[in-house]
Amino acid sequence: MVGVRTHELGSLCPAHSAAGAQGMASSSKRLRELIAAPEILVLPGAWDGLSAIQIEQAGFQGVYVTGGGIARSTGVPDIGLITLNEQVV
Repeated sequence: MVGVRTHELGSLCPAHSAAGAQGMASSSKRLRELIAAPEILVLPGAWDGLSAIQIEQAGFQGVYVTGGGIARSTGVPDIGLITLNEQVV
């Protein structure tokens, strides 16, 4: 899975990495490698932390999120009301 630090629940989170920018660069590099690989890359969408953990536990190599998906799952309009700190816990 793309990321640099494993949480106690198993999800990877480059935003919480002690490596900071270096960790994000590592994640970006890994994502580019996955995209360049000859295999088809399937990245299911998550709308919250639980769905991201379930995607990881199902064995997928990565996950994508959208602001719209997160906004709809929390019941607010997708107009930037949810901050990054509220999304990454």
